[in-house]
Amino acid sequence: MTYTEKNHIRKHHESIENPVFPSKRVQVVKIKLVRESSFLYGKRRVNTPLEAYELGKILMEETDREQLLVCCLNTKNQPLNLHVVSIGSLNASIVHPREVLKAAVLSNAASIILFHNHPSGDPAPSSEDQTATERIRDCGRLMGIDLLDHIIIGEDTYYSIRKKKSKGLQKRMPVFTIVTNIKYKLLVSILSIIYIVNIQNPVVFPREFFSPFLGINISDNFSV
Repeated sequence: MTYTEKNHIRKHHESIENPVFPSKRVQVVKIKLVRESSFLYGKRRVNTPLEAYELGKILMEETDREQLLVCCLNTKNQPLNLHVVSIGSLNASIVHPREVLKAAVLSNAASIILFHNHPSGDPAPSSEDQTATERIRDCGRLMGIDLLDHIIIGEDTYYSIRKKKSKGLQKRMPVFTIVTNIKYKLLVSILSIIYIVNIQNPVVFPREFFSPFLGINISDNFSV
């Protein structure tokens, strides 16, 4: 606050003379966002529900209670910040739009994405989820802040309320398993050729024959 503003307030206070009703002191405050922590996000933009899920799960993947999270984005769909709105059951009467949009207003956000998790692992939305989403979307439109989506995070799956569908996530196969499968397919092809050539005279292969191909020990012999 500048000196002129302070002086103006002091003179205004001195000019008030009302012995019957005491004056009410009005606080002059300022509101700002305070950074608690940060992390790197490689994709920089959020354009799909899957990309939104990958962003939200960073903070919500291992939580044991239901949480509501809002992500504020700029006009290029780049995330500005993440804010935990509430912890506990998501209820339309408890989660008020003003609490969700407060961080968006302070961030000068153009749009937001909501996240909340279901510790049960099932991302199917409840009636309270749908009602709260509609209220927040309508209030955001009045303020010029678009609600892009509401992502419900489950166990290795998520639900997009905007798309009205869920999607399971396939776990990546370990590299060793992929290499072993390729070697196995190659080995089967070789053995198939040998089988055709030696169909009249079957050949017995000891287990040592397979170890260099698969990198594992096979207890029994294979006959073709």
